[in-house]
Amino acid sequence: MCVAYAYQNDLVFLYDDRCFFEHSISVNGSVGATHLYLGYGASEGNIYNVDLIRGYNDLKLYVNGQNDVLWMYSASGGGDLSFWPYYGDSYATGTKHFRIPHPDNPDKQWLQYVSVEAPEVTLKIRGVAMLNSGEATVKPPHHWDLATENYLTTVQLTPLGDCNGLYAPKASLGNTSFKVRELQGGTSDVEFMWELTATRKGYSDFNPEQTVEEEAKKAVDSMVNSPPATKEKYIEQENKRDKVRSDFKVLVDAKYKERTGRDFVDKVKGWADEVALEKQEAEKIDLRKEGKKELVSNYREILNSVVRG
Repeated sequence: MCVAYAYQNDLVFLYDDRCFFEHSISVNGSVGATHLYLGYGASEGNIYNVDLIRGYNDLKLYVNGQNDVLWMYSASGGGDLSFWPYYGDSYATGTKHFRIPHPDNPDKQWLQYVSVEAPEVTLKIRGVAMLNSGEATVKPPHHWDLATENYLTTVQLTPLGDCNGLYAPKASLGNTSFKVRELQGGTSDVEFMWELTATRKGYSDFNPEQTVEEEAKKAVDSMVNSPPATKEKYIEQENKRDKVRSDFKVLVDAKYKERTGRDFVDKVKGWADEVALEKQEAEKIDLRKEGKKELVSNYREILNSVVRG
């Protein structure tokens, strides 16, 4: 049984059984509610099989306890957090890590590295090349030129053999190619490693000391420079998003069958549903507790008053 109780500005689900909605549930001012609560008191609720959560102006995640605000796990091997094909920046007051179970002690330790940060928006690429009689021309891949500006480009060179040292002539240093020569007119034939650092395209004027005024200006620039919003454009974008996801799923299913000879069946999803149901049944709260009794009683009184009225 599933009971929803409207209390002041909140919509509260009282019972700890599952509630199923064939299409959608809307929580807004028209039904006298602005919040949706799952669980009661210290208990927690879950939402399963959600495809889209949309916020009109923004979408905020907040937790009252000490656990992670956003914790992602994929039992099927995926689990990417992607902003594509929508564009925007991500911010954090803390540091950004990658973390994996420690190979030597996976049950009790993590192995984590932290991102290097800078007051500029830069990209890096590196590789190995070979001097031929003391000279070499290095050509990075085409995608490097597409992603970078020829602004404050720097190069680091590390010889892998005995030579007089290396340098990159300023006149030839660019994002599509650069020359490397041995110092003192040397003619060695040795390998060397190179690393380019360049400014990401469109960010040469990045200012690390941001103000509220500048943030507001950026938001207005985005609104002014964007095409006029129309219902047709909105529907077109939604259809494009759905098609991208659908086409990708078809491609994944086809490649899975090509490799295994079998159609893909998401057994993990079925297992997850079963485990969630078993856990829910095992953790059922005694609804005879006085607090819940009172809420249910209030809910019934409201229903009766509506019927009598």
